[in-house]
Formats: sequence, structure tokens, C-alpha cells
Amino acid sequence: MNNSPFRAGGPLPADSPVYISREADEKAAAHLRRMDYITLVEPREHGKTSLINQLIGQFVPQRYVFAYRDLMAAKSSATSSANWYISLGKWLLRQLPFIPPNQQPELPTDGASWEYFLAGVAESAQMACLRVVIVLDEIGAMPQIWATDFFSVIRSVYTSRQGLPFWGYLTFIIAGAFNPRMLIQDSVVSNFNVDQRIPLDDFNLSQVRQLVAHLNLPGDLAEAVAGRIHHWTNGQPYLCQRLCLYLVRRKGSITASSVDAIVDDTVELFFHDDTHHLTRIKELAAEPDLLGYARRITTEPRSRFNAALNDKHFRLAHTMGVIKSSLDGYCQIRNCIYEQALAGIEVPSSPEVTLEPQPQPQDGFRYDAFISYSHHDSAWVRDTLLPCLEGAGLHVCIDYRDFELGTPSLVNMENAVERSHKTLLVLTPNWVASEWTEFEALLIQTRDPASRGRRILPLLVQPCSLPSRLPVFTYLDLTNPAEFDFQMRRLVAAVRFAPQLAAPVETAPRPSPAPPVRPSARDFSYEHGLAVLGECLAQANVGTRLGLAVLESRLLDNLQDAHLYGTNETIRSERARVLYELNRLALAHLGRSFNDLCGA
Repeated sequence: MNNSPFRAGGPLPADSPVYISREADEKAAAHLRRMDYITLVEPREHGKTSLINQLIGQFVPQRYVFAYRDLMAAKSSATSSANWYISLGKWLLRQLPFIPPNQQPELPTDGASWEYFLAGVAESAQMACLRVVIVLDEIGAMPQIWATDFFSVIRSVYTSRQGLPFWGYLTFIIAGAFNPRMLIQDSVVSNFNVDQRIPLDDFNLSQVRQLVAHLNLPGDLAEAVAGRIHHWTNGQPYLCQRLCLYLVRRKGSITASSVDAIVDDTVELFFHDDTHHLTRIKELAAEPDLLGYARRITTEPRSRFNAALNDKHFRLAHTMGVIKSSLDGYCQIRNCIYEQALAGIEVPSSPEVTLEPQPQPQDGFRYDAFISYSHHDSAWVRDTLLPCLEGAGLHVCIDYRDFELGTPSLVNMENAVERSHKTLLVLTPNWVASEWTEFEALLIQTRDPASRGRRILPLLVQPCSLPSRLPVFTYLDLTNPAEFDFQMRRLVAAVRFAPQLAAPVETAPRPSPAPPVRPSARDFSYEHGLAVLGECLAQANVGTRLGLAVLESRLLDNLQDAHLYGTNETIRSERARVLYELNRLALAHLGRSFNDLCGA
């Protein structure tokens, strides 16, 4: 592990083989060639200093000179304004060897002398035909009482370039987890609007692949490992490095069937070992309002991300790094690891803090629904399905947040199914290819498949070829955008317990009732037919009993839908399909139709 190229503590050096270039690298280099001011406003351990190291390695051969100061380290000298400025000046001059000792500018002691100091540096750079870049890192540690004067001078340096050309030989990189509005807080002074802010995006999947390539795994295993790491981290650079560092020790045991389990184990190990990275998330326990707000982002209808106007968004995104903007511009928790960390925070009891009560399922179930899905479809599940369900007050179990770390995936899935009133299957080609076999085994290897079968609700999200057993399940068709809202209301109603069902929702004036699928009669009862068929098939094989249980659930849900929404074409067609399957089942095993059993 000591020979590993991965690093999860401190910045990467300029020659690191595992430094992954992002769009920010090209933008920063372009701005530096123009001697623009650059600001990197990102949370800690997101790659700011590593990027700075890359710029140093790239531009020093081009006659650039860098003077770096970590303002967190300068806090010890902040006993007075003069001491702080003098210490800063000394550190900068030590890194500017082209200025002879007898020509060094006088050390600054306040805002006014700070400007003269910078002028001396810039003039010396002009005479030496060099370009000086002063890097101020961890800018959030700057004493606020001196910040306005300090940054007003830096702003003035930039705006004075036209009249004083030597200023063009000096520029700044300002980095840290800070709010740029705090740099100049005097309303009489113009704000700090002379910088080029460069965002450091999380790694995309292709960039995670580049990092994982240094594990030297075979191609198919490398692809699977990269996908699983990206699932957990969503490309957060420190977390990607950390998980790869753990995997160095276990790469010899990685196989196609063990990838997910091994990567998941490294996540659990990270939670056990971490002593600093998640600290800023844990500290939310002291701010229950902000903690509640962060948690609600995934349990309420999503908010547009607007860090420019919303201070909570700015703090959570750029200071703490907990949230970020999704591709469609909404707030989202940055990754699954952070989401799990948020869920595990316990707020100390206090008479002044009242947390909103969370909806709790009834009848002994811990959750209203468990979602089974392919991780290739995680974006749709997290951004569309989960907000809809939890926004309606349902308590949902989902793997990345609620599964127990270190527990085999099949055991976690079995526990989730047992503890949930409904199990939702997100049917896509990805799910059929990767999840169905494991889920089918879970249904068959149980003493009560019928009980589980009755609680299964498939959701057809993308057209796909269904496995042989699945057609007996009634699926909710979400492939038609025109009916999406109506089908989602049906889904919420189906997941809720009967005592909690909402009042019927009228989407439009209803015409006169359509004729029933079968003319009603005093002695005709679907419930009676189901009871008779169930008794007759009590000793049948598991597959047959499971099929009956699912068909029973389909019919009862359909009758409930008709009560809630009225009988429309969708409900009539669905009932016809389920009655057709029940008639086939009854004829095959009893020689009588299901309709006959209902009237018996």
C-alpha cells in the first residue's frame, strides 16, 4: 500500500500519475496565460491545491514564479494586523528569489503598506521579465476584521493595470471554502468582482475509469470497479482516491461476481476509518435547521439550485460540499456516501429543537416501499421516483441509503422486502439483465412466496422483454408521458395502506359509468373465486402459488383503482388481462374457468 500511486491525504504533486485533469484545468491555464485573477471556491478535499500544483508544474518553465501561502497556517501570527501582514510578506518574499535582498520591498503592516509591497514585487517582476502568481489558499481563515482592506487593495491592483502596466506582471489565485461576498464587506467599497471563478466538477465516469486504470485490473473488472466507485462517490475526487487506495490491498481477490461486494466493503471501511473528511457533515448535528433542510432535499419536491441567492445552498454546496446542482439544475445530495452520512446523524435532544415527525408505515412494516432497480437507472430513481414517493409522505427503503454495510446484498434485499409493504421493481432492460435473476431467487427461496408475491408492484419505465415469470405481475406502465402523472398517482395510492388511501381524485368530468367487465349478479364475487382457487391450489408448486398470489394482487388493486378513479379504458384493459390469466390458470389446474368459480 505504501507503493500505491493513490493519495487520500494532502494535495497531489505536479508529477502525480493519478492526477485526473478536468475541464477546470484547461480553464485555469487559459486564464493564467492572460494573468487573470482566479478564484477556486470549493469545499476542502475537492482538488483545489492539487490543481494549483499542476499549474505550478506547467507554468514555472514558462517564466512564471509562484508564491504560495496557506492562510490557515498564518492564523498563528494573527495576534495583530501588523504581525499578520509582516508574516505574510516574509513568506511571499522567500519564494521570490529573483528579487535581490537589497531590492526587496518593505514588509507590509496594514492595507496601505500592503499595496506598496505588491507594487515593489510587480516592478521587480517587470524588470526580470517574469510573471508572479501569488496563491492564497484556505482563504476562509483570513481574519474578517482585516479582509476588506486586504482585498480592496488586491482589487485595485487589477483595475489599475491600464494606467500602471507593471501591475500586469502580478496576478492572484484565491482558493478555499469561502463566500466571495465576504471578501469586501464595506458597502461603500466596490465588491470583489475582478476574478474568474472556476468550478471544480466531480469526476465523470470516464475520469473515474482513468483513475481506476492505475489498479491494473483486466478491462472488464476495471470497468465494473469504476462503475461501482462512481455509484458511491458520484465522482468526488477525495472519495475516489480513498476507495482506490483501499482496493490496492484487495485487487487480487476481485472477480466479476465480487466487484460490488468488495467495493461496498471499502465504503464500510471508510466509514470506520474516517476521522476528518465527514466531519463537516457530522457538524450539522449542531445546526438542526440546516440539517433538516439538507435531508429534505431528497424527501420533498426538489428545489432549483441557486447558490447565488440562497445562502443555505451556498453553504451546503461550496463550504460544506454536501449538495450540488444536478444536470437539470436542481439540488441533490452530492453522493451516496454523503447521503448515508446525513442519514446517520443524531441530533442531541434539546427542548428548543423540535424535529418534524416522519411518516411511519403501519401493520408492522418498517417501510411503505422498497425500490429494486439497476444502478444504471439510479439517476431516474433518485431524481424522479424517490422524490415523488417521499414527497407524498411515504417511507421508502433504497439501497444506497438504507442497506446495512458489510451485509451480503441478497440478505439486505431479503430484509428490505420483508420490512416493506410493497416492493417496486423498476423494469428496464438494465434491470432485466442484471437484477431479475437475484430477485427471482429471493422469491423462490422462501417459505411464503405468495405473501411476498402479493406485495410486488412492477413499474415499466422502459420497454423491455420481460422474463417468463414476470408477465403474471400487473405492471404500472410509465412509458407514456401523457399518462405519467395519472400513473404516479395510482402508484402512490397502491403503495399506501388501505386505511390511508386518499379520497378519489377526479382528473376530468366523468362520463356515465362504463359497463363492467362482467355483468354483476347477486351471487357473483371475485373475492369468492379467488378464495376457491386458492384452496384448490394450496398444494401446488411454488411457481403456481406465486403466480396466483400475484394475479390476486393484480385484481384487487384493479378493483381498488376503479373505486378511486372510476372505470376508464386503462383500468378496463388491465382487468381484462388479469381475468384472462386467472381463467387460464383455473382451466389448467381445475378444468373450470375462474369466472365459473366466482359465481359458484
